[in-house]
Amino acid sequence: LFFATGGYAGFAAAWFADLARKFRSVSIRERWTGGGFVGSVMGMGMAAGGFPCSGTVGAGVLILLSVFSVYFCGRAESVLQVKDDPRIILDEILGYLFSVSFLTVGSLQGNWTVLLAGFVLFRGFDVLKVPWPGAQKIRGGMGVVLDDVLAGITANLVIRFAVLPFIK
Repeated sequence: LFFATGGYAGFAAAWFADLARKFRSVSIRERWTGGGFVGSVMGMGMAAGGFPCSGTVGAGVLILLSVFSVYFCGRAESVLQVKDDPRIILDEILGYLFSVSFLTVGSLQGNWTVLLAGFVLFRGFDVLKVPWPGAQKIRGGMGVVLDDVLAGITANLVIRFAVLPFIK
């Protein structure tokens, strides 16, 4: 539960989302300020802090993190007894890392254009469930993680072909 909730940061995000519901109607804006937002910010912090996002090491780390994410998110979903509980944010951290991986040689430290484009595009695709809305219907940890990884890969492709050519 500790890993899947981003060191319990997902609980704070859920608390703020519950508080927001008391003062306004539920809307798509909550998806931009809840657990998904917190997880994406944590992922951006990891990428900005030098998390390996390219090369063989980056590929290995992403594969390993993906396997662990499916396991930990599945276990957390069982413990919390809620399908894709908003307190589970490891999937958002992973999805964000996919959105910015392999876009530069070496570290992403200081490359704020890529980091911010990854954040905005990943959050948008995650909220809209692009490219495969049915991914969340898959049972267990795979269903929790897959939609975010696909949103991250989609964001990565958009950055690679529609953003990077204009900033290099």
